[in-house]
Amino acid sequence: MIQLLLFACAPKATWQVQPAARVDVPLASVAVVNEDRACADVSDALIDALQARPGVRVEPTGATRLVVTDCSELVKTTVEVDLDSAMGGVTSRGQGQSIEKRRVIVDGSAELSVEVHHGAAAPSLLTGNAHRVLTTPWSDSGASMPARATAVPRQLDRDLAMDIADQVSPLSETLRRRLYRDPEPGTARALHNAAVEAERAGELAEALELAQEAWAADPSPRSAAYLEDLQQHAEQIGYALRAD
Repeated sequence: MIQLLLFACAPKATWQVQPAARVDVPLASVAVVNEDRACADVSDALIDALQARPGVRVEPTGATRLVVTDCSELVKTTVEVDLDSAMGGVTSRGQGQSIEKRRVIVDGSAELSVEVHHGAAAPSLLTGNAHRVLTTPWSDSGASMPARATAVPRQLDRDLAMDIADQVSPLSETLRRRLYRDPEPGTARALHNAAVEAERAGELAEALELAQEAWAADPSPRSAAYLEDLQQHAEQIGYALRAD
């Protein structure tokens, strides 16, 4: 318990990372064009998502055009029945008075394709994906479909819109790394601290090397988790790190 409390009070390094956009186009004037009537809802959601991004202005005559060319959605609804209650077991209503219980599982997935046009350059193609699973609580068989279960398609539209918006105008993210207080030089903890400082400075190759050395010196789950997180960030091509 004491060790857990000490770890909880350990110093931390915090800074922001700015992911690079998948496309390099001006965003001061952006138009969202829908080429498929079936994609009207997700196109509207994309407009809302982009308007909320700093520095992005959405207008019908925008110089940069995001053309929604294709969208697909599959929502599968499964109704599960509690057979034990349906067979006449003892229930809150008394002996032999069964209450059939049901719950609904909604599994939805969706995809979206968007062409990014600007000037005479060849358009870039972006694809978005979304997946939602919702399981309602058990209820009497006579109960109506919960409103939140029928909202899955709208949630998928918003998720797709956020996916595309993140690719066009990604928001900055905050990284938080734990540090060890006054580690002995040359130890795994000292190597870990050095790796975090290198990561914060944007020296990802050096940070990876130090983190690997730290894990080799102390192959604990904590050092392995940090190494995995660092590798994931390094693999995201175009990540630009900036210290606060």
